[in-house]
Amino acid sequence: MAQSFSFAFGTEGAATDTTVVIPANSQIVAIDVNVETAFNDSGSDILEVGSSADTDLYVNDVSIAAVGKIALGTAALCANWKDIGTSDVRIGFIYNGANDDASAGAATVTISYLQNNNLS
Repeated sequence: MAQSFSFAFGTEGAATDTTVVIPANSQIVAIDVNVETAFNDSGSDILEVGSSADTDLYVNDVSIAAVGKIALGTAALCANWKDIGTSDVRIGFIYNGANDDASAGAATVTISYLQNNNLS
């Protein structure tokens, strides 16, 4: 299974809930970011993806300043992918521009997961 959400530079600096809900006992197997338009804050352009309560639970400090596909799998965070727990998880994210002055940027995040694959 996979679910996606898109966002643009206008969400800069604000933790945002998505419509993506990962079912309980799921295992996340991949998170891909497809940057269609590079984000152009005059400082760094950083993406975090996690739950509504913890926006960097699954992805932390990934640069989205260049166009292209980014496959994610940071070892320190992959332990959080193993089993999301016994409750459904609404996905949240935050796009942080260092100077909060971006005027361009668009991306789609796709989260692939196996349902009812409880590895706890």
